[in-house]
Amino acid sequence: MVFLGRDSFIFYIVKNYGKPLRQYSTLLAIMKEYYPWLLDDILLNRCSFCKKQFKSRKGLVIHYKERRQCHNKIIDIAKHVLDIYEKVKQYTKYEGKGVYKIFIGNPHIRVESIQEAIRILRKQGVLPEVINHEN
Repeated sequence: MVFLGRDSFIFYIVKNYGKPLRQYSTLLAIMKEYYPWLLDDILLNRCSFCKKQFKSRKGLVIHYKERRQCHNKIIDIAKHVLDIYEKVKQYTKYEGKGVYKIFIGNPHIRVESIQEAIRILRKQGVLPEVINHEN
């Protein structure tokens, strides 16, 4: 997978969320698990932090790039998602046909989706718990 860098990846997701993002499926699964409120706001073209509404996704992307306070918060989320991604990558392997192998315990666990793998890794204490978002 070609990474755009921590800043660019989050803007890529903001800009393209709702379209099929196959190469970013793990990142998207992590965001759905840890930051569902952010994805909901992206669909509504609304800033999750200052609640400003935009007419288009392009306006939202420009806002996140230009407004320093919101930019810093979204970059912190990007860092967190990428840290979790590295751990998920370390403990899982895609075996094909929608099956992921998790390298915890013996025998290894096989699951049907990356979302399920993330939940199991969280329950095992490998990944951090989900923190409720409050503005």
